[in-house]
Amino acid sequence: MNLIDLFFYRCCKALLPYIALVSFAGFAQQQDTLKNLVQATGPEKITQLEHWCNKKLFLRKPLQKIKLLNELEHIALKENDKITLASIIFYRGLYVMAMDGQQHKQGIALMQKAITMAEKNRQEIQAAYFKHSLGYYYFTSAKNSVEALKNMLQAHYVFDRIGYNKVYNPSGMLDRMGYVYYHLSNFNEANKYFKLSLENPMENSRRHIGILNSIGLSYRELAETDSASKYFQRSRHLAVIARDTAWIGINSGEIGRLYLMHKEYARAKPFMEEFYRCALTVNDTELIVEALTSLGDISLQTGNAGLGLQQLKQAETLLEQAFKSGDMPVQNYLRKQYLFRVFAKAWEANGNTALALDYLKEASKIRDSIERRAILSKNTFIQQMFEAEQANNRLKLLKEEKQAAVMKQKFYIAIGISLAIIIILLYSRQMRERKIRKQKETLLNLEKEKAENELESSRKQLGEYLNNLRQKAELIEKIQSEMDLLRKQHPIPAEDEKVVLQKLSLATILTDDDWIRFRTLFEKAHVGFFLKLKTVYPGLTPAETRLCSLVKLGLNSHQMAAMMGISRESIKKNRQRLRRKINLSKEQKLDKLFINF
Repeated sequence: MNLIDLFFYRCCKALLPYIALVSFAGFAQQQDTLKNLVQATGPEKITQLEHWCNKKLFLRKPLQKIKLLNELEHIALKENDKITLASIIFYRGLYVMAMDGQQHKQGIALMQKAITMAEKNRQEIQAAYFKHSLGYYYFTSAKNSVEALKNMLQAHYVFDRIGYNKVYNPSGMLDRMGYVYYHLSNFNEANKYFKLSLENPMENSRRHIGILNSIGLSYRELAETDSASKYFQRSRHLAVIARDTAWIGINSGEIGRLYLMHKEYARAKPFMEEFYRCALTVNDTELIVEALTSLGDISLQTGNAGLGLQQLKQAETLLEQAFKSGDMPVQNYLRKQYLFRVFAKAWEANGNTALALDYLKEASKIRDSIERRAILSKNTFIQQMFEAEQANNRLKLLKEEKQAAVMKQKFYIAIGISLAIIIILLYSRQMRERKIRKQKETLLNLEKEKAENELESSRKQLGEYLNNLRQKAELIEKIQSEMDLLRKQHPIPAEDEKVVLQKLSLATILTDDDWIRFRTLFEKAHVGFFLKLKTVYPGLTPAETRLCSLVKLGLNSHQMAAMMGISRESIKKNRQRLRRKINLSKEQKLDKLFINF
């Protein structure tokens, strides 16, 4: 191993961990991107998928595309993400099968399957993206203009209805529509879409330059030279600012062609020479062919048939090589037609009419092919068909909306009637409840009034009863006083005194019958007194209970003694016994306790 090899080996060995770390970071970032695509929701999900497929997936090599789609499919299947799975199927058909694998039928079948899936999933915008891409593929690669317009117009009607401002890459979508119409020689329709494209945000300056140039081309084909020149100059101005050599050359060539149309060969030549130099600089075969053809035309028209023929042969050789290398874009058929027309004039100028006729025939064939496609567009067969379809869809939609409006109206009427019934029932219930509540309140008020009247009556009766008792007590007390006085003045025989005392004892106020009546009146006047007394002091005797009730009424000991037919001394003892029984301290008063009881 020499020193250089050894140095290179050691550098690689030292950098290996960093390379692995960067690779792992890139892989992790890629996995996060794929997971985010699957986890996204709403309209943004479709936009993110389109952006990823057009900007990330499209730029990868064939095997990398397959690997990326497989990784995304694994995550989408795990999450049962039908929207992402539809995109995977479509772009597998477009990129892997059709564009990379050149298996057009299989690729188109997958793309159509994805469109069906999107429509089944009710993803109208996603289906429209797919149809637009499929239509463009039909036009540029499958050479099927009918299917191209069919799919692209279907997509356009969806985008136009929802608004191109809500569509991913609206400028690119409209630019493609203009491109298709231009190459179908429907220049007015092409200009409509190109100008609409200008009204939307551009993803880059090159698209802006290209659209301005395309508008100029359309005006040139419509023989509106001033408008064509204006747009070519605008396009060239932006190309110069951007230092875009390819577009500077293309713009120069288009301006030169304008002069050629007016047979101003001296003014056309410097523009065509600049076009040729720029084409060589960017090494673009198609542009070199177009520039050589125009230079050959100028040489021929300015009397230098030999140089013109040489330039045309060089262009033909390059064009044949380009055709052999693969599928040719639509523009090259226009270049070939132009080349063969100029060739026919060149051979005729050189006296070879046979060759001139052959080239003229070939140019006519290409022209006829282009015109056949142009007729398809200019007769607006497909456009009318889809406009009719759109009209039918609108009628169907209006009918459905009308039916929905009728159903909604019926629904609202039913809701209104139901609400009215509910309100009436609730009102009736409320009125009934209010009436019942009022009746209850009236009844309660009556009962309350009755109870209050009864209470008042009971208190009045009790008061009267107490007054009677007091009067009796006072009478007895008076009799006893008088007897005491008489006994002092005139001694009474023992037998007579015994009779009087017996009669006094029989005059005891609170007899058993009196007590029952008294208790009844007392209970009415002081509801729950005896029940509470029994609950708080369960050990009281009937005599003690009577004493408590008399204390409650505020009677003094003298009145109590007279009512109960015992001496005042006995009342005093009974009160002391009651205080001990209910554990009343010396500071507490028995009268106050039972008055507040």
